[in-house]
Amino acid sequence: MIKIDIWIELLRLWLLTQWSYRKLGEYLGISHQAVGRKINAWTEKGISYHDVKDLPLSDATKILFTGRPPHQSRFTLPQYEEVANLISSTKGRKGKPNIRFHYKAYVKDVGEANAVAESTYYAGIKAASKNPKFALTIIENPGERLYVDYAGIRLPIGPKKDKNYAYFIIGVLGYSKKIFIRATTHQKQKDWLDFMQWIFIQINGVVKFIITDNAKPLVTTPKPHLKLTKGYEQFCKHQDAIAYPSPPASPNYNYAAEIVVKIFNNEIYPYLIEMYFNSVEEVNDCLDWLVSTINKRPLTGRAESRDELFEEEKSSFRERNPIAFIVPTGQRTVTVGKHYRVKVDQIYYSIDHELFGEKVQVYIYPEKIDIKHNGELSYSHARRKPGDEHAMLIEHMPPAHRVLRSENKAHFLAWAKLTEPSLIPFVEAFYAHVSDGDFYAREQCNKLKRLLESSVVEGVSEEFVEGCLMCQTCNRLSISSLESMIEIAKLDDEEIQESFACYQQVQQGSQGEHHAH
Repeated sequence: MIKIDIWIELLRLWLLTQWSYRKLGEYLGISHQAVGRKINAWTEKGISYHDVKDLPLSDATKILFTGRPPHQSRFTLPQYEEVANLISSTKGRKGKPNIRFHYKAYVKDVGEANAVAESTYYAGIKAASKNPKFALTIIENPGERLYVDYAGIRLPIGPKKDKNYAYFIIGVLGYSKKIFIRATTHQKQKDWLDFMQWIFIQINGVVKFIITDNAKPLVTTPKPHLKLTKGYEQFCKHQDAIAYPSPPASPNYNYAAEIVVKIFNNEIYPYLIEMYFNSVEEVNDCLDWLVSTINKRPLTGRAESRDELFEEEKSSFRERNPIAFIVPTGQRTVTVGKHYRVKVDQIYYSIDHELFGEKVQVYIYPEKIDIKHNGELSYSHARRKPGDEHAMLIEHMPPAHRVLRSENKAHFLAWAKLTEPSLIPFVEAFYAHVSDGDFYAREQCNKLKRLLESSVVEGVSEEFVEGCLMCQTCNRLSISSLESMIEIAKLDDEEIQESFACYQQVQQGSQGEHHAH
């Protein structure tokens, strides 16, 4: 069964390209008949890529499909892989059966009524063969292609030349052959995507196809079936561009970048190696001058320069997304535990507790932390510096924890002011040297609440107030002192006054001894 992602990608390609149904089916690995049926159905309903590109997969499915039960095919499917291997092993040998012979044998075996169409059979054999599914006919149209590749040499920079190097990434537009070159400190995914985004800013537009080799920062799965990395895939969707990685061992697909690499090696690098640079920024300043000279001179065999052809090409670029794509500096997948949080640089960032036991993807950016579940953004935290408080949000906590988090100093002061003002000094004393969310202070205030509630139940609320005032007079603002003072207040009036007076004398005497020392 074809996944919904393939159908959404078909909508995007149909919007951006002028490819035939057969070309679309070949690129996506499905039959051109299925492509035609879907596109015709969507055209009748008026559905376009813009209707589904920002929707969750569940909502996109409801729009793209009618919801009828899946069709049960009456056809007997061929053994595509077995036949493809047999054809591959006998290809070019005289007297050996070709693909048409195998199709006739298949029809005879299963019966004409149960056999798939000949074109479907051919497409299945091609998909099962070891040939790469990517194919590129090089017909350069304005605003259509950007070729990108890294040069194979590096330049030592800075005082420690044996440790610091600059690497050079090349970009060239397909139609005008306009060249772009930048120096980078690494060859990571961030360097690739930042360079592509920089080119789009320079040309103030976006091309349809980005053609690269099968570099590890851009492609994840083994050859020959190439799959883009998540970051590269998101970048292309952000800019509505189509990634076109070259098949393994096929440099001719990225021919334009290979030509510019030769120009760089022969004309630019010999100039750079004779100079001294302290940083990559200095190298890029020099590159701007050297590359601009090449772009201004006429192309071989033509009267126009790259810059002149670029002026013709400018109007063909599609509109660029004004929001810059930020490449994550880190990425990880975690299973949400009972503490519903993830740790980045010694800071905890909360995750919705309802995702307990689920796997989420954490994307780390310089200014934020994005947490996604099933590819959809769950929450975005502003990134904090080491030493800052943890980003544990109340809305991510279970109800029991939310109550504890909401019980801070302001909460208990409001309660004391409303219930019994004589308790305000106790709350202030508990939070005197701790933060508003301190666990010990919160526990002491809750004990204070329970002590007040029990005094009301026992009918000694007046004695409770007297005990509070006695503790304030003696400057003994603690739970144990308050419990003692309440017991004293429960005695007869004369005994209370006598005991309180004695208590004051003892305190004054101890203070005098203290001052004497």
